This record gives sequence, structure tokens and C-alpha cells, in this order.
Amino acid sequence: MAASALHYLEREVLIYRRLWRGVVFSQIVQPVLYLLAMGIGLGGLIEAAGNRVGDLSYLQFVAPGLMAATVVQNATAESLWPVMAGTKWMRFYHGMVASPMRAADVYYGNLMGLALRFSMAATAFLLVATLVGAIQSPFAILAIPAAVGGAIALAAPLTAFAATQETDKAFPLVLRFITLPMFLFSATFFPLSQLPPLLQSLAWVSPLWHSVELCRSATTGQWGPGGGDGRGRARAGAGVVHHGRLRVGHAHLHQTAGDMKTAQAPTIPRRPGWTRLLPGASMAPPLRLVERNIVAWRGMWLTFLSVLIEPILFLFSIGIGVGALVGDVILASGESVPYRNFVAAALLATSSMMGPVFDSTFNFFVKLKYIKTYQATLATPMRPRDIVSGELMWSLVRAGIYATAFLVTMSIMGLIESWWAVLSLPVSVLIGFAFAGAGLGATTFMRSFVDFDYVNLAIVPMFLFSATFFPLSRYPEGLQWIIQITPLYQGVVLERALVFGDVSVWLLVPMAYLVVMGAGGLWVASRRLGALLLP
Repeated sequence: MAASALHYLEREVLIYRRLWRGVVFSQIVQPVLYLLAMGIGLGGLIEAAGNRVGDLSYLQFVAPGLMAATVVQNATAESLWPVMAGTKWMRFYHGMVASPMRAADVYYGNLMGLALRFSMAATAFLLVATLVGAIQSPFAILAIPAAVGGAIALAAPLTAFAATQETDKAFPLVLRFITLPMFLFSATFFPLSQLPPLLQSLAWVSPLWHSVELCRSATTGQWGPGGGDGRGRARAGAGVVHHGRLRVGHAHLHQTAGDMKTAQAPTIPRRPGWTRLLPGASMAPPLRLVERNIVAWRGMWLTFLSVLIEPILFLFSIGIGVGALVGDVILASGESVPYRNFVAAALLATSSMMGPVFDSTFNFFVKLKYIKTYQATLATPMRPRDIVSGELMWSLVRAGIYATAFLVTMSIMGLIESWWAVLSLPVSVLIGFAFAGAGLGATTFMRSFVDFDYVNLAIVPMFLFSATFFPLSRYPEGLQWIIQITPLYQGVVLERALVFGDVSVWLLVPMAYLVVMGAGGLWVASRRLGALLLP
């Protein structure tokens, strides 16, 4: 078994040699960016307020948590879609078990490959954390197996779960309802004692909390009762790994070609009557594409609604949990506001960006390159510009829904201080317009999924460094100029001004910026899509 599993590991190493750039960003660069933003940027804000976490600086507290949390996050993604590709889409697992390899060999080989990659990522993160002064113990090297152990404890059952699924519809729900809450509420960003007792109990049973405790004990050298308790729970995590192995059924890797031939052809769902009520759908071709997207998403409504959860969870974790450590924040106008109010307005802007970016890049690319939706669309009277307009309208519909839900949440929590906030909704749509237009234009130049690494390379730094979690004044003066010309910063400035009632004529400048950005992207997308579909 060991030799066969090593053959699978060899395959993973060869694949890594081709895709190392994307892996380096997602598993090394992205965690380091979080460390710089949260540990140094937000940590400096906490220290300026005269607060610490026990006898640790915030940088020393958050660094081991981020090390464990980002590895666990990557473990979730690597245990779901790649496994689905092996069992259903590309079916390379079926080719493996046609050799002397068994299903268990494939399983163990996959976990070994994940452990190798996560070890490399954790090592690189630990080196950077040491350079910025976040490590204070010579035992910090023990944080590497602690982080990897937490990741494998989660990857093992998720791999088994993915092998039992027919489609990937449930995977986004796993990310948003399991992994993201663990990332935000497992003592990663603030002490667990700040949570209500019930939520503390839920955190204790998550593998990430045990991994965070072990990593924090190793990097700080504080091997008190919490550290011993964490080690005991890590052994329980090893039991989860073994249980995950037992969940992998050979039937899922040994489905025969005959089974595929006898499978029933998928049925085309009937269009619900309510989708025919879209105004002007019979006259406006772009609205027909919006109608098509509504029909396509009706079977995934829970996934659609789950996107609402992400910014709200960030608000509770960073705005309220970390906000207790920060206190008040001084705005550029000199006004002092609670940190939760400060970060809520920025999260409204980021939520208006994230949905349209996903729709205009990943979803648009799949329809264009793989399922050939737009090639079929051109058999109708629709033209490339109608396709671009329809996808843009669909992105703006989703952006409006998400922004409305987030604004209602802010209102219920008392985070809105001005009636000007009613204009936050159209501003959110404007932010969505800018990023959707730019995303559509950029996606027409993409050749494969590897190119999406460049999208993440742009989005993640903007999310972390656009004055989202700490004021612009915390940056060096030279860096402030760079941040002020980024697109998300324009949205953050607009939303924050409206929420706090700090309205002036100068807000027309970021509005014009976003209009030009969106219009330019649409122009590029229309021309490029016409060249791609009508050569």
C-alpha cells in the first residue's frame, strides 16, 4: 500500500511543478498578506489603543492563528473540487484503480500530497512570521506539524464526503457554513473567551481550534493547561483522520463504464412560470440572459443565499470580536467612531465587489470556454454585446440583493449613523458595475483556470489593504498614494462617507472613477467577445 501511495505522491509533485505559481500565491503569499494586514496593520491600531492579548502583542497572538487557519482553509478547497475531478469530471481516479493501485492507495496518496504542500506553506509562513517579530519561542518549528495535522484532520473526512457526491453543489455550502465560521471564530483573531459560552463549546469541537492552540503554544512557548488540552484534542483529530479513511467507499472509485452507459440522461427542468414575468423580456435580449440565469440558479438557491453569510460573519468576527480590542477609530474628518461601525461600512463595499467579481470572471469563463453557453446563444437573435449586457445586469442584480441584506443587518445592529446611508444601496450597485465590467473585460483574455491566480492576486490585496480594517493613516505616506488609486478604496470611501453622513462634492471623484472603470471594461468585453465568438 505504501509504495502505491508514493506513486500517487509522485504524480502530485509533477503536477505541482506545472502549477506552482498558483499554489504559491494561495498557500504562501495570501497568508502572508493576511499576516501583514491583520498582525501589523490592525495590530498597530490595537497597540495604539493600549491593548494587548494577555501578555502577547496582537501580532504574536494572531500569527499562529493565521498559520493554522489558512492551512485549514486550503485543505477544504483541495479536498473537494480536485476529488470531484478525480471521481466525476476527469475521472483519473478510475484510471488509477485500473492499475494495481487500490482506492485506499489513492486516498492515502492524496492525503500525503496535501500534507507535503501544506508543510511547505506552513514553513514559509513561519519564516516570514519570524522575520516580522511574531515568533518568540525556539519551539516554534513544532507549529508546522500542528498546522498540518489540523488540516489533514479536516481534509480526511471532506475527501470522503466529496467522493460520495454526484455534483459540487454542496461544496460552496461547506466553505461558507463550516470552514469560514471556523476560520473566523476559532480564536484566530481574538480570544475564545470573548464568545458566548455556546459558541465557545462549538469552537472546542472544531479541528481548527485545536490546531490554533497547538500552534500558539509552540510559537509563544506557553505550554500551560491550554496547550496540554490542545495536544489531547489533536490526538482526537488523528482519530478523525482514520474515520475519514473508512468513509471512502470503493464503489465510488470503481464505477464501471457500463454503469455510465445505463445512466439516465439528465432532464431539462421546466421553466417556472414566474420567470416569464420579467418586464420586457420578450423585447430586450439582455433580459433573456438574465432570465436564463434565474432558471439556472433556481436549483441552487441555498448556495445563492449563502453568499450573504460571508460578509456578515466577517462583521461579527472582525467588527465585534476584534473591535473589543480596538475600541474607537478616528476618521479623516476627526470624528471618533466605534470600530465595528468603521469596519461595517468597508465590508459593505467589499461585499459589493466580491459577488460581481465571481460572476464576471469564473462563471463567465466557464460558460465561454467549457459549457459553450454563449456559442449556443448566438444561434438566437442575441449578439455579443447583448451577452455582455445580460451578464452585467445579472451581476448587478446579485450585488443589489447582497448589499440590501447587509444594509438591513447593519441597521438592526445599530451600525448606521446617518440617513445618507439609504444611498449606500445604489453606490453598492455602482461598485458592482465597476468590478463586473472590469471582470468581464479581463476574462476575455484568460486562456485557462491558471489565469485566475491573477484575479486573486488583485482582489486579496485590495480586500486587505483598501482601508478596510484600519484607517489610511496607518500606512506609510508613500503607500497611501498607491492605495488611494485602487478601485476598492473608492468604494470604501463612498460607503463610509454615506454611513457616517460625511458627504461632500468630492465624492463625485470616486464615483466617476468607478463609472469609467466599469464602462471601459464593458467596451473591452464587447469587442473581445465578438472577436472570440464571431471570428
